[in-house]
Amino acid sequence: MSSLPPGRTRTLALTAILLAAFIDLIDVTILNVTLPSIQADLDASPAQLQWMLSAYTLALGAGLISGARLGDIAGHRRVFVVGVLGFTAASALRALALNPGMLIASRVAQGLELRYPT
Repeated sequence: MSSLPPGRTRTLALTAILLAAFIDLIDVTILNVTLPSIQADLDASPAQLQWMLSAYTLALGAGLISGARLGDIAGHRRVFVVGVLGFTAASALRALALNPGMLIASRVAQGLELRYPT
């Protein structure tokens, strides 16, 4: 299957999972830094700002169990790769957000896409 020794394969897998967990932590907290400029640029209300903060975490928590089950069915590696690609696409949508609703929806998509239980 792989030409790498078993220990090396496990190390690479662990590194990939740890990087995904790091991305998750960064994405949960980084929005706090940019809220003032987001509020000014998108003319967002305080309620919309709160949803921007909460949408990602809520979607991530809701998707963890279903993501784990999907990994059991379709393969954890495949689900992980698709999740990271979906997260990246949702990040691009988030960067292109034209209004608060689009930003909130892309945060939900990011949360649903980053599932990494193994």
